[in-house]
Amino acid sequence: MRVTTATKTPTISSAMKVSLVLLFGATVCCIVAISSSAWAYVYKDTSLKKLYGLWETCTKLVNTTRCTGLDLKGLDGWYVATQVLVSFGLGVLVVAMTILMLYVCVSQQTHKHLVFGIVALCFVSSLFIIMGTLIFGLKIPELVSPNDKDYVPSTSWSIYFAACCGGLTFLSGLLMTFDTVTDGYT
Repeated sequence: MRVTTATKTPTISSAMKVSLVLLFGATVCCIVAISSSAWAYVYKDTSLKKLYGLWETCTKLVNTTRCTGLDLKGLDGWYVATQVLVSFGLGVLVVAMTILMLYVCVSQQTHKHLVFGIVALCFVSSLFIIMGTLIFGLKIPELVSPNDKDYVPSTSWSIYFAACCGGLTFLSGLLMTFDTVTDGYT
């Protein structure tokens, strides 16, 4: 009589799959935020608005919009820091998402150390994106010259997309951490 032992292929938890979806959403939010020219705006009245993005500024008059790229040599340090932090955060996010995608779609085994590596990448990415977003948000009043008291600075939709990206990335890292710790991967 022949005895066979069944080997069970480990399944990837639903939490890991949800984490992958969260990272995908975070990546989309970050790409939209980085590529837009609307992190902040300054307006005087309904006829003049100046938009500030990470890479260009746009001036909107009644029916016309004119955009120009930023001169990197003339930028303040906080502006460059925001560009670097958010860009680096997106790069780390893409690496984390790619590794998690391979882990969820291809892996035949569960590896706790690999998951914790992905979690670390998520937290690093989230930290850089949130730091860059906070720096930009806190420095928005400096976009207005002290002589232009009639101009009002404000945040725009892109900075919220960047903040959402950082939050989703952090949430994904937490979800993977709790899933790994409670399931006892080896």
